[in-house]
Amino acid sequence: MIELTLNVIMEIDLKTARILAKRYLGGTVVVILLFSGTLWKFLDENKQLDEKREALDVQEQKFSQAQIDFEKYRSNNEILINQKKQDIERREFIVNQLEKENQSKSEAIQQRAKQYSDAFDKIQTERVTLGAAGQQKAEDDHINQLISDFSAIGVNLNDPINCKDKDAVFRYNKAKANFDEIVGFAYAHKLDKKYDVFINGQSGIFDMSCRPSVVTE
Repeated sequence: MIELTLNVIMEIDLKTARILAKRYLGGTVVVILLFSGTLWKFLDENKQLDEKREALDVQEQKFSQAQIDFEKYRSNNEILINQKKQDIERREFIVNQLEKENQSKSEAIQQRAKQYSDAFDKIQTERVTLGAAGQQKAEDDHINQLISDFSAIGVNLNDPINCKDKDAVFRYNKAKANFDEIVGFAYAHKLDKKYDVFINGQSGIFDMSCRPSVVTE
C-alpha cells in the first residue's frame, strides 16, 4: 500500500514536471533566444561604439597635437614678431637720431654759411670802400705828381716871359702843357674843387705869340 502510494506520487510528480516544463521551459527558450539576439545586437553596437570612441580618441589626439603645434607656431611667431618689432623700433630710433644729427649739422652748416656770407659781404664792402679810397688816393697821388713836376719846371704861368729866350719859351710851353694835363685830369676825376687854389693860381692870360713854332733867333 505504501509502495503504491509512492509510485502514484512519483507519477504525479513526473506529470507535473512535464506540464511545468511545457508551460515554462518553452517560454524560457524563447526568452533565452530573444535575449541572445538582443545581447548580440548590443555587443555589436557596443563594438561599433568602441570603434567610434577609438576614432574619436585618435581625432582628439590629433586635434590636441595640432593645438600644441599651433601654440608652438604662434609662440614662435610672437617671438619673431617681437624681435622684428624691436628691430624696427631700433632702426627708427637710429634714423631719428641721424635725422636730428643731420638737422643739427645742417643748421650748423647754414649758420656757418651765413657767417661766411656775411664775412664775404663785409670784405666786399670794405674792398669797395678801400678800392674807392685807394682809387681816390691814386688819383691824388697822380695829380700831386703832376703838380710836383710842374713845380720842378720852375715857371709861373702868370709871369711874363722873354719870347726870344728859347729855354724860357721851352720851359713855359712845357709848364703850360703840364698845367693843361693837371686841369684836364682834375675835371675828369672831379678834383677841380679840391685843387682849385692851384688851378686858379696859374690861370693867367697867356701870351699866345710865345710858342716854340714862332720863336725866332
